[in-house]
Amino acid sequence: KPLEVQPPVRILGLVAAPVGLPMLNVRAEKENLNKALANAEADGLVELTWAPDASWRTIHDLLLEEPWNVLHFVGHGDFDASSDEGRLALVGPDDRPDYVQASRLADLLSEADPTPRLVVLNSCEAGQSGAEDLLSGTAAALVHGGVSAVAAMQFSISDDAAIAFARGFYTAIAHGRSVDMAARSGRIEILGLHTLEWVTPVLYAREGVRELFRLQGSPVNRPSRRPNRGAGTTAQPAVSRRPLTGPRPGGRAVRHLGPRRPHRSSQKIRRRRSS
Repeated sequence: KPLEVQPPVRILGLVAAPVGLPMLNVRAEKENLNKALANAEADGLVELTWAPDASWRTIHDLLLEEPWNVLHFVGHGDFDASSDEGRLALVGPDDRPDYVQASRLADLLSEADPTPRLVVLNSCEAGQSGAEDLLSGTAAALVHGGVSAVAAMQFSISDDAAIAFARGFYTAIAHGRSVDMAARSGRIEILGLHTLEWVTPVLYAREGVRELFRLQGSPVNRPSRRPNRGAGTTAQPAVSRRPLTGPRPGGRAVRHLGPRRPHRSSQKIRRRRSS
């Protein structure tokens, strides 16, 4: 059942940059997402709040204190072959990596009431699944843990492509589009950059889940910060017309994933790579 939301859609942003891992430009990462959401925020459709840090305790406190519709994570993720489970690197008390397995992260998110319907993972390899268990990757495990949908990056992605995907994806979500159509919008926004990086985002969702939010009423009134484009501005094409190899971003190829080991949720999950 879609969650009824009075706009704006509330997004909790996390940037995890622990010591000892490849350096992240925290300021630039935040500016990138702020830039991607600038128009949607100006229109009162979304509201982005950055967590002061990406520690377990801080995330727990924020999830308990306020309702969040979306969790957006920027940081490092990998797949631990020894445990056959995806994990994300939060920031520990000593500022070093606190590797959190997908199952633990799902438990943390379940503390929110309601659990965020959407999680976006902008982290290297966060979209991969294990060879022995197709649902052991971080993204799929979060869906098994109660999140309705998770968008993740299956390869490293450039800043420009990440900004483009976030702009198209979140704007579509904020306008009440289905999660499938929002993912398609994000991928088409990347396609306008004349790059094949549109294949990088993958979407995991519970079987039958399409509409995450049912928007109620009008956005909160606020002065628009949109630039005045003025007359005579030449619109740029949103989509590249050059031929691409592989499936088109609007295709309907859906991969159904089988059940994992016994889990509290028995609902099926499907991985949507082209929606």
